[in-house]
Amino acid sequence: MLVLGRREGEGIVIADTIKVKVIKQDGMLRLAIDAPKEIPVIRTEIYQEPDNLKERQQLFIESYTKGFSPNRGEK
Repeated sequence: MLVLGRREGEGIVIADTIKVKVIKQDGMLRLAIDAPKEIPVIRTEIYQEPDNLKERQQLFIESYTKGFSPNRGEK
């Protein structure tokens, strides 16, 4: 796991397609995520719920068949 410190207005780019920026909204720091529609972006507390397993599997299958591979670049 990579841990980075970011301030308001700063961000990161992942694999040239996903942009994450720290913004301030209503006095709170939040993450603004810009990703292609075929890449599912799910909050961890939702992702980890056992009831969502079938939905996660379907999202993975749909995104993988559209050309996105979560292991892209790994050897």
